[in-house]
Amino acid sequence: MPAADTLAVDMASRRILVIALLLGALAPVAAGPRATQDPVNVTVTEMLELYDLGEFEIVRDAVRNASRGDLSVVLTALKRDADAWIRADGDAPRGRRRLAAGVFALEVADAALDGQWLDALDLLEWACGLMRSQPRGSEIERTFHLAGIALIEGARDLRALDGHLIHVKARFPDEPRILLAQAFKAETEYWRLFRSLDFGYDGGDASIAVPALRKAAARKENGREVNLRLGFLAFQEDAYDVALSDLAKVPPGDDPGQLYLAHVIGGWALEKQKKANEAIHAYRAALEAIPGGQVATLHLSAALYATDRRAEADALVEAMLRVDPPPPDPWRIFGYGDYRRLPMLIETLRKGIQ
Repeated sequence: MPAADTLAVDMASRRILVIALLLGALAPVAAGPRATQDPVNVTVTEMLELYDLGEFEIVRDAVRNASRGDLSVVLTALKRDADAWIRADGDAPRGRRRLAAGVFALEVADAALDGQWLDALDLLEWACGLMRSQPRGSEIERTFHLAGIALIEGARDLRALDGHLIHVKARFPDEPRILLAQAFKAETEYWRLFRSLDFGYDGGDASIAVPALRKAAARKENGREVNLRLGFLAFQEDAYDVALSDLAKVPPGDDPGQLYLAHVIGGWALEKQKKANEAIHAYRAALEAIPGGQVATLHLSAALYATDRRAEADALVEAMLRVDPPPPDPWRIFGYGDYRRLPMLIETLRKGIQ
């Protein structure tokens, strides 16, 4: 058999073996005396092997279901074994394998965001160092660092964000989302004060956040996101005409969540102005951006019910409740900056591996 054919068979056999191991790790544990016997032993190297082959979802599920949350084990194994794995097949695939290891670590960190952030941050910092190990940055490395910003903003860890931005600036000083990340810090301070006893729930001072957002808007690449955030701040301050003006400057782009949120918030502003039919139109537009979005569906249903279109309102709610699991709604993570964009960034990184 020619050497190339032998290699293809070896790769296929290795893929089948690791998939079988991971599926075993994902299988429900049977009741009875054997429940704690014959544990499935899947190493981090085997997970990297399968991740490199494009079986991203299987690996992600295995990490979430079989790691038992012990991220220190994953980090220790990556520090010990990843370099040898990256170099194992020679020079040609080394860049791809380095990316696979970095994105794998990023996905593990994301899976542990809520419960083990400090361990997740250690993983992210290890992966960040791995990506920065090359003499010059690449566009795929830029995407990786943007995913790192998104993940840290999802944790709302401003100290970690400062540290990561130092790395991003060193590698990509012209990156426009650095300014948005700095604006996120100002917005976080706004919300901290907004919820304090001094501000209460009925007022705030958006001027804390607005200057940083205006500065971010100096880069046209940030325009849609800046106008979305400014529109929401204006809505919070009861400046509904200003909010609608800002939100109207959020055209369709590469982020459907952006457009969805602009229409939802615009609908709220229109309802405050007693413009029920225009609000209904805004909620319908939001659902065109993200079909089945729960927040838009519920507000649309309420607006329809209030205008005696009860049959349509009931049908919308019933259809929404039949979807299990419901689609992620961008509104639920709106206060977490770029974390909304993390799935899109990871998808781009996965394509870079393939």
